[in-house]
Amino acid sequence: MPSGAVSSGHSESREKDCLKEGVESFTILLAAHNRLGFLKESLGSVLQQEPKGFQVVVVDDGSDSETREWLREQSELEPCLQVVFAEHQGVAQARQRGLEESGTPWVCILDSDDLLLPGAIKYLADSVGESPEVDFFYVDNRHLLPDGSWEDRSYPQYQSNAAMRRAVFIRPRIPFKHSGTTMKRDTALQIGGYDRSLAIKVDIDLLLRFLSKGLSVKLIPEPLVAFRVHRRSMSSNRFEGIRAWKRLIWKYGPSSSLLKLTFFCWRTGVECAKLAYLYFRLPLAK
Repeated sequence: MPSGAVSSGHSESREKDCLKEGVESFTILLAAHNRLGFLKESLGSVLQQEPKGFQVVVVDDGSDSETREWLREQSELEPCLQVVFAEHQGVAQARQRGLEESGTPWVCILDSDDLLLPGAIKYLADSVGESPEVDFFYVDNRHLLPDGSWEDRSYPQYQSNAAMRRAVFIRPRIPFKHSGTTMKRDTALQIGGYDRSLAIKVDIDLLLRFLSKGLSVKLIPEPLVAFRVHRRSMSSNRFEGIRAWKRLIWKYGPSSSLLKLTFFCWRTGVECAKLAYLYFRLPLAK
């Protein structure tokens, strides 16, 4: 791990002149499938958060026996941790189960190979307290690069849902990462939660549903999550990705068939470029 890469990316002194949401209103949700080494570090970054009082739900999506045994041990040691064991059905089903099992108003998603930076939960709680009308928050993140270096990545805040929806379709780099996404649990369930019929792009589908239904989406402009950049952190199934993009564009895209086709051709080119980058530039995670 690069030195300093998992130190807090935000100021410790933040104005506290308005009502704050307590961390007890939050569940951190991880969907896990094997990759025990990453999972240990990811869950460790959650359990080390201060102050205490938040809940943690890990949905094990049919991992091997070693991973499941370790999770059982952790659930006995950590009162805030609930582990749900399930058969392997994919990330959408696992996250949906986690949403349903969560018992708090807010749910923060963390991929099982990513890390919460120190102070992230407190910062999320403060941000929610300042903007309780918001339904869905997304955050900046810190990229941990294969050469051992790291850099902070920022995302734009859009002036309207339509503008962000359009950006999802046309920006080569999708304008949010699902890790760190924090949403109102009941609202997410009311709009259907994760689409279990999708094998890929389920995070984009959920964001587009929030946007299309006119719900409030806001950026927290601080790096709260460390995202590991490696070959398995990016989907290698780009052809499945192209099929998913077609479905998303036809479902959430513009009414014009010509524009839909234009967006689809563009996203197809982007997926092919990402496939080349994946195999020629990024190492495999061990």
